[in-house]
Amino acid sequence: MQDVEFRLANDRLTHAGATRVLTEGDTKRFADWIDRYHALCGQTGSDEGLRLLGGEIYTWLDGDERWLAALRDNADAPVIPEFAVSDTTAEADRRFLEVPWELACTADGYLAADAALMWAPLRRLGPRAASPPPDPKHRLGVMFMAAAPAGQSELDIEAEELAILRATAALGVDLVVEETGTLLELSRAWTEARSLNVLHLSCHGAGGPEPFLALEDEFGDLAEVKLPNLASRLVQNRPRLLFLSACHTGQGGDTVDSLARGLVRAGFPAVLGWADAVWDRDASEFAAAFYGRLTESGMTVQTAWGVTRFDLLQRPDPPAHWHLARLFLGRNGGGALASGTAPRQRDDADAGRKAVLEAPGRRIEVAGRFEFVGRRRQVQAILRAFRQPGCAGAAIFGLGRQGKSSLAARIIDRNQHLTPVVLFRSCDGLSLLGRSAG
Repeated sequence: MQDVEFRLANDRLTHAGATRVLTEGDTKRFADWIDRYHALCGQTGSDEGLRLLGGEIYTWLDGDERWLAALRDNADAPVIPEFAVSDTTAEADRRFLEVPWELACTADGYLAADAALMWAPLRRLGPRAASPPPDPKHRLGVMFMAAAPAGQSELDIEAEELAILRATAALGVDLVVEETGTLLELSRAWTEARSLNVLHLSCHGAGGPEPFLALEDEFGDLAEVKLPNLASRLVQNRPRLLFLSACHTGQGGDTVDSLARGLVRAGFPAVLGWADAVWDRDASEFAAAFYGRLTESGMTVQTAWGVTRFDLLQRPDPPAHWHLARLFLGRNGGGALASGTAPRQRDDADAGRKAVLEAPGRRIEVAGRFEFVGRRRQVQAILRAFRQPGCAGAAIFGLGRQGKSSLAARIIDRNQHLTPVVLFRSCDGLSLLGRSAG
């Protein structure tokens, strides 16, 4: 891996010991690029326009100093250029980080798709310091929470969770799923799971003057969670990496921080977000490929970040939104997250959703983890009932072979602190007490 820095400070851009003074023309050029980029992101068949924009970015960044030409001649892929700012509040610095540096390309194609470069820009706020050491004992640990407020367009939430599981199946990952979709329950769950490395939130997002995540309230309705809410609820035991898989979370303005950038300013070491609206399929593909790389022993966030984008661009049908993911790092963000192999609780990706539930005189078949999809609302309703002090439980009714047992197995999996008791036919008090005692 080759990391290089382009640092902006007081309208002076420094790279490899050389300094370039930014002019008013450069400022206008940046603003034009940003506007054109977001206009192209909203169009289908925009690759020609993106390549044209990428060519302009390459020419400007290369400049008279031939900065990029020198990099290409001495590349050690992946090349991870840090576009860094010293003043985290200045408009010029915000605009500098908003430029889609990912698109840099020549007549031969995008630098990100070049095997000799694997160009993967990231954005750094403040000076760079050493990252904390990785967890030496455990494998990668991820908490995944999705939110789909009532009345909002449906996201393919299960597909993203399953894509991550499949991508990491060979090397393993501790994936903890928080079903509630609420910030309060998320903060409680994250605090309890202190040894996890990554927090992954999948939901709708909005940019503009007050960016927010579309999470849920206790009734499943929309809760607009803004930067102060996120920062205060996750102030303890901040994740080494926060993945905001929501549209516009990496998109800011001249006077407004994106959620990703704002959270880094608030003390989060590393935040990954999307620079515009992203398709479900593209978000799932990127997340799966990224975690697949991040599980490799000793892999740093930066290297996984760099190689993922290259991997996606080598596919016969690469995701159209390959360029939208943006990684923001704080002073000591990045580095390797986990170097061990020990699971925290489970060593089976299908744990808690076994092929059968054991009951006296009966083996009840249930759907496996890679099969059970589309019941998130029912899961939420039952979990919500379990949290009510005056509620004795929940009853699931329906026709045969419609997934009632599989839904019950999902609830069992989401309540690891409780003792599961499975009864078949004999559901009286004595049977319950007998199974509980056994």
